Amino acid sequence: MNKAILQVWEESNRNDKIYQDGCSIHIDMKHRDMFINTIYENRDCDNLPESYERIVGNPSLIVITDELLEVIEQDKSIRLRSHEMNNLLNLEEIILIND
Repeated sequence: MNKAILQVWEESNRNDKIYQDGCSIHIDMKHRDMFINTIYENRDCDNLPESYERIVGNPSLIVITDELLEVIEQDKSIRLRSHEMNNLLNLEEIILIND
């Protein structure tokens, strides 16, 4: 098993509805920060779109399988939708580490 960083996401819209929107997994904190910055850097906070995604809470340390690590190593970060995240958690290919 290999350590990685998991960041939870949600989707918000102008109707004040908020939906769970999966997670992103990162090879390390540096790549997590770079990934988030690419999403936020072009966002005009004074003119938000009808719906947009945003991070929720602090990142979590996780362990992942060798197979998942191979996928993540290509781009250093991946984005998973809720059903994908839940499937990997249920299959224990992603395991949260309690600090």
